[in-house]
Amino acid sequence: MRVMATHRSCAISALLCIGFLVVGCTTREIVGVEIGGVTMFPNTASLIDGQTLQFSATVSDAEGTLLPRATVTWETDDPSLVSIDEDGMLLALQEGTATVRASFKGAEATASVVVLPAAAIIVSQDSLAFQAVVGGASSSPAMLQILNSGVGTIGGLAATVLYAEGQPTGWLTPTLARTQAPTSLTLTPETGSLPGGAYEARVAIDSD
Repeated sequence: MRVMATHRSCAISALLCIGFLVVGCTTREIVGVEIGGVTMFPNTASLIDGQTLQFSATVSDAEGTLLPRATVTWETDDPSLVSIDEDGMLLALQEGTATVRASFKGAEATASVVVLPAAAIIVSQDSLAFQAVVGGASSSPAMLQILNSGVGTIGGLAATVLYAEGQPTGWLTPTLARTQAPTSLTLTPETGSLPGGAYEARVAIDSD
């Protein structure tokens, strides 16, 4: 007995029973799909340096039907500003504006990503000098501005004085107007008991 098959793919199994040959065949139809487009979420984003953001994308055909098995390729036009992995997880690296792209079979969607600088403490002056006469009145206090040069809140400010090794201590008092930037810092010298000479101190401004 001869069996003729016109199918493109067949699964054949032989059964030894009274000389019969059992044949099982299946037909798979491959249908071309026209890609309609890629949709990306979010399509714009603003992040602070060091933050991460999960992007997602869907692919649909020309009729708008989602293609759940379609996997997009992620890339960025400026890897020095942002990086993105194969799963769409983005990491902000430094300040600037970059474009993120999700593509599939010639269709693509883009998103604009703005990276803002992280919060940072800056002081209006990086040095100052006090002058006084031995045994005379102390110099007048000096006021400096403590600012935030980035995005976000800086709280928990504290001022600490570090005196030069081997020199007198306790002659400079720092006072913050408040513990959140922006604020002002007043430095008050008390030089009446100091002998003649030059003295140095460093004021550290820290935040938690």
